[in-house]
Amino acid sequence: MGGVDIQWVIAGAAVAVALLAAIGTAVVARRSRQMRIARDQILAYLRGNDFTMISLERIKELINPKYDDDFLLSLPDYFPSHLRKARLRDKDGKLTRLGLARVRPDEAIAEGTAGESSAG
Repeated sequence: MGGVDIQWVIAGAAVAVALLAAIGTAVVARRSRQMRIARDQILAYLRGNDFTMISLERIKELINPKYDDDFLLSLPDYFPSHLRKARLRDKDGKLTRLGLARVRPDEAIAEGTAGESSAG
């Protein structure tokens, strides 16, 4: 009888592992979709207004107030051939705000990653 109990425990554990894997996959897929949507919204805004960069504050103000800084700053890690992190200057020319910038075609590296621009 003890052997049957162990088999039920093992079967239950296998079901639990499969369920957790399915939930994990769904969470990752949802996050990936949210990141693609954010990337597309930001790029559409930049291109539509002929901008090359935008501050995180303006993204939250104009595109989606639910985007937090950590989420936005992670986008270049996932889409390096589309976006890069940027520092924006204030009216006095001081680097003050974090933001995102479009990757120019000449910045893209063949492997699908982007390097930092050496030009202003």
